[in-house]
Amino acid sequence: MDTLNNILELMKEKGIEQKELETNLALSRGTITKWKNGENKSYLKHINKIADYFNVSTDFLLGRNSQDDTQQSTDYEYKLISIGRMQERGITPEEDAQIAEYIEFLISQRGKKKS
Repeated sequence: MDTLNNILELMKEKGIEQKELETNLALSRGTITKWKNGENKSYLKHINKIADYFNVSTDFLLGRNSQDDTQQSTDYEYKLISIGRMQERGITPEEDAQIAEYIEFLISQRGKKKS
């Protein structure tokens, strides 16, 4: 399954309308229709935002692993991220996204030997 199909399937599973996703991801109106019609593949440019929105990995969206693999990883990530998302610490959405990316990076480094 390709990336666009994964995005569309997640929208269907979560009951997310195109307009809602476009609004929440700050996309221009009609962007998803253009994706579906093959007019552009700008979803690749927004892959990190889309993955964060659906709480899946970019690897899942890109078809590199199954949702089951992703769920195991995202469950662990969610627990770690929730520690850093304390509102009283004033974490911004941008900082929150950076924390999530860093945790994903750390998980990707597991098992790699240090030189």
